[in-house]
Amino acid sequence: MTRRSDLGSYFSGGRRLVIVATCGALIGACGGAREPGEKGGKEEKGGRPLHVAAIEAAERALVAGSGDKGGRSGVVEGVRKVDVGRAELGSNVIAVVAGEEVTVDEFTRTFPREALERMPDYIRRQYASFIDQLIENRVLGVAAEGEDFTGEPGYEEELAEAVRQVKMRYYYARHVSGGVKVSEEEIRRYYEDHQRDYTIPERVRVRHILVEVKRGAHPAEVSNAYERAVGLRQRVLEGEDFAVVAMRESSCPSRAQGGDLGYVERGQLVPEVERVAFKLRGNEVSGVVRSEFGYHIVQVTDRVAGRRRGLEEVREEIRDRLVQERERERYRALIGRLTNTYQVIRNEKVIEELVHRRW
Repeated sequence: MTRRSDLGSYFSGGRRLVIVATCGALIGACGGAREPGEKGGKEEKGGRPLHVAAIEAAERALVAGSGDKGGRSGVVEGVRKVDVGRAELGSNVIAVVAGEEVTVDEFTRTFPREALERMPDYIRRQYASFIDQLIENRVLGVAAEGEDFTGEPGYEEELAEAVRQVKMRYYYARHVSGGVKVSEEEIRRYYEDHQRDYTIPERVRVRHILVEVKRGAHPAEVSNAYERAVGLRQRVLEGEDFAVVAMRESSCPSRAQGGDLGYVERGQLVPEVERVAFKLRGNEVSGVVRSEFGYHIVQVTDRVAGRRRGLEEVREEIRDRLVQERERERYRALIGRLTNTYQVIRNEKVIEELVHRRW
């Protein structure tokens, strides 16, 4: 995980300021663990992960701050100039750099609230560092506006590429995503037609003790393993804590968690153990169960009944899915039209070499 002290270099290969981009990636990487069966993290409408949107916002800010070739361009687009000598800082102003406001709105655009809220506490404590980095980026941006980089190798090409990327996003919004609409009736119909997709199956929380039997073991070893499993089961039945016995005696790596395998659905366990687990009552201890791995003693500590998720619960999820599907359709159709308009000649030999190159 990237620490504040690791962010000392402002440039990566001369291509972009890495502070904001690194923080955006850091936010996206720290989504935290999810409960079994929970869907993936939130996305911006259109299906893009929120941390991608954050990085794109940072890129737009950098491109907007490029300025005129001949020097300082005055006011960066979207940035308000203030006279700090006569104006008090408002509640939406984080700082003022050379008369230009760095605002709370800018912070929340660059680091979306939903992404920040997914971060674990130890990363949240670095909010102040994120703010410092936003201010430092503005300081560098203001300084950069006052210089002429026209003669620098690669500058014009990189600037043109950055502008091209921004134009592509706007073009995509105008010709693809901007024309996508999904009605409530379409959402309801999709929900009714895909009920199985929105059914949460029954789950049980399972723990087990495994006495391993290696493949090809001698019959005497198999017999000894069975007798040992019977003895371990008897210890649990006589009152020893299942988790303690598992930690001391089980061959499975889950012994570190007292044999706990977490919540599982049908199809996630070896068949022999699954058949037993879904028949057990709460905290009931199974008999000795044989599988390809050896002998198991199984216990179910919790059971969650299956249920169908309500339309209100999944409405936005369905809307996003339909939007993404339609965007893909519109995008493929658009690319088809454009490649008929603008000639594309593929060098299949070079493409093949790149595909199979070992980098």
